[in-house]
Amino acid sequence: MIYLVLSALCDTIWTFFLAKSKGGGDWWKYAIGILFAIGSTVLFKRSCSVVVLSIAVVAWSGMTVMFTILWDVFFYKTRIDLKTGFFMLLGVIAILGMNYFSNQKS
Repeated sequence: MIYLVLSALCDTIWTFFLAKSKGGGDWWKYAIGILFAIGSTVLFKRSCSVVVLSIAVVAWSGMTVMFTILWDVFFYKTRIDLKTGFFMLLGVIAILGMNYFSNQKS
């Protein structure tokens, strides 16, 4: 599961560098972004040996969205309203629930 969290973090950082690059002159931002994109892919692949693929994709997507929102809050001073916070909480509960129940045998 730690590989999945690290993969989501790498994807969030890759997205940040992609958004920060403003054209061909920012080649170093592209390069850093590509490194994090590769890291995200490698870590996701490693996590699939532990977590079922369908659960991994949903958990990874949800964590990436939450990390991106938190990145906006900490670095761009974006505010989280009550609705966003509520649905982030639901996302965390869903990810934890799917992970817990996917590991149980019927």
